[in-house]
Amino acid sequence: MLLPVALFAVGIGACLSCGVSVSESMRGFSYSTLALIVSMEIFTNLMARTGFMEWAAVRLAIVSGGRQKTLLAALAGFMFIVSSTMNNITAVLCILPCIFVLFRAIIPDEKYLATFFAVLLATSNLGGAASAVGDLPAILIMNTGVVSFADYTARACPFFAGTTAVLVALWTLSLRLRGVEENLEDTSLAIGVLSAQYRYVKVDTKTLVPLASVLAGMICCWIIIPQGVMGPETIAVVGCLVAIALFRIFGGEPERAVNMGSVLTIASFLFMAAAISSTGVLLDIAGILREIAPDDKSYLILVLVLASAISGLVGAGPAAAVCLPIITQLATTVFAASCPTVMVAYGAAICAGSSLFMWSATAGFILSGKVGEACLPDASRSTYSWSIADYLPFGIANYAIQMSATLVLATIAL
Repeated sequence: MLLPVALFAVGIGACLSCGVSVSESMRGFSYSTLALIVSMEIFTNLMARTGFMEWAAVRLAIVSGGRQKTLLAALAGFMFIVSSTMNNITAVLCILPCIFVLFRAIIPDEKYLATFFAVLLATSNLGGAASAVGDLPAILIMNTGVVSFADYTARACPFFAGTTAVLVALWTLSLRLRGVEENLEDTSLAIGVLSAQYRYVKVDTKTLVPLASVLAGMICCWIIIPQGVMGPETIAVVGCLVAIALFRIFGGEPERAVNMGSVLTIASFLFMAAAISSTGVLLDIAGILREIAPDDKSYLILVLVLASAISGLVGAGPAAAVCLPIITQLATTVFAASCPTVMVAYGAAICAGSSLFMWSATAGFILSGKVGEACLPDASRSTYSWSIADYLPFGIANYAIQMSATLVLATIAL
């Protein structure tokens, strides 16, 4: 709980140091964003209770034959799809147990393990940015009202899917170039172990089908209903309430549906952003960047680079919230004709930064902790651990790949 306290303190300190009333700064607090995020987290946890994600991960592992490069691509694609509509932390936590079972039997070397978890983390970030409700930055972008769910998703999904494909292809090639080899006999044994351990895992289709229908209905409403008529947060809250009612009918009483710690953390992000925005500091930063940039497109690129740097240092949530007023002003004035593309480029810059360091990514430390707790053996029969230093070379490469794609989008498409 130290992070929320620190963020609230930063926000209050910014207000007091600039002579701005804290109550006044709260006028810019995005309550609608908080409502949407909480609703989607509850919905994701209900979906996870059906056992679908564990079942899908096991099926993918079995279909891949346990071949390491195929498994990497299959699970990266799965993470991308799940993270685009649901909480990526929940998705990661659901698929890890079966992955650990497989790796204990295969015993891959440390090169593969480091690459696998780095790709899993990056693709969870990319999936979250691929739709307008995938993660906090995307939700913040949609809640500005300058771009619709359909416009954002229609442009973001192919862009981030393509970036994911390039990233996975390059890391798969790197495994081949680094001479990562597979033992087919161990692979066959690993699939047998995984199948035996998860043979009784079944999907609660009686509950999954109604929940999936509600999600499909929510997506249709986000696409069809104008935001001025009904906000995306209202659709999410109504959909969440319907999902809870259906879960109680078909699946029983839901357990703890929301993590209050994550709610407080998100609220602290939004409060800090509102507080900093009310001080006028952002206008000063925008003015400095405008003086440096020779033209409008260069100015936009500087803002994108700044956003990605802040995202890398302090995380995607604070960066997206703090820099959003600058990018929104650009998207609605200078680049009004390409507004949706500008907002997708902004989401891509935030996503690139969130892949730079382990602490930048939403699921970074959680994934690292679970890998450490699993005590996985590597090829040298020692216990594998995945630390900040282990991820750093991959994070730098992931950032370079994603930011290059972002700058190409900003340069060519605008």
